[in-house]
Amino acid sequence: MQRGCSAVGFILLAALCGCGGKGVYPVSGKVVFAGSDEPARELAGYLITLEAEEKPISARAQVKEDGTFVLGTHGEDDGALLGKHKVVIKAPLPASEKTRPVSLIDGRYATFASTDLVIVVEAKRNDVTLTVERRKKK
Repeated sequence: MQRGCSAVGFILLAALCGCGGKGVYPVSGKVVFAGSDEPARELAGYLITLEAEEKPISARAQVKEDGTFVLGTHGEDDGALLGKHKVVIKAPLPASEKTRPVSLIDGRYATFASTDLVIVVEAKRNDVTLTVERRKKK
């Protein structure tokens, strides 16, 4: 009987902790430009960072060449914490330069204070689309 209780306890604990372990849930998705459903391949290499509303823990990802991403918190692609998150997207900092190149997307996505991108991570596999506006030409 004790063995059965241990197994049930382990299953409940695993369910509470999330699929990705350590309280995170899988999050993947794509970045698209406003007015398009196609992944924004031009943003390959851009850095995505999430700021959790409830805890000071962030998740991060890099946009892949096909415009998709997989978030990671404790590991490279283990997911993000449950709940609401602000999202920042920044151009990558090239190794040979000291300043970031001019971003292809609107500047409001570069800081948590100005971004209007938000995602809600649920206790399941999460597939999200981040819709961004192109930087306005001056």
